[in-house]
Amino acid sequence: MAASNPVIRQVLQWVQDRTMAAPGNRIRTMTMYNDFVRWCADLGAEVLSLPAFGRSLGALGYPSRRSNATYREGLKLRD
Repeated sequence: MAASNPVIRQVLQWVQDRTMAAPGNRIRTMTMYNDFVRWCADLGAEVLSLPAFGRSLGALGYPSRRSNATYREGLKLRD
């Protein structure tokens, strides 16, 4: 199971803490990654590489979409 992988678990925790479902919304993967990096710094956690972060999002059911940049659909950052 993907959630048994510690890298994916870290990204799952970030998704639960910092995002919310938003059907029809799309957000740049880089915007999400920048927020993830700040979240890791706040927790004193190891920062994953952008590719590892992206693979983890895909494993969690948020595949990438391309249109002049890489996006994820169905999520938005919490305020």
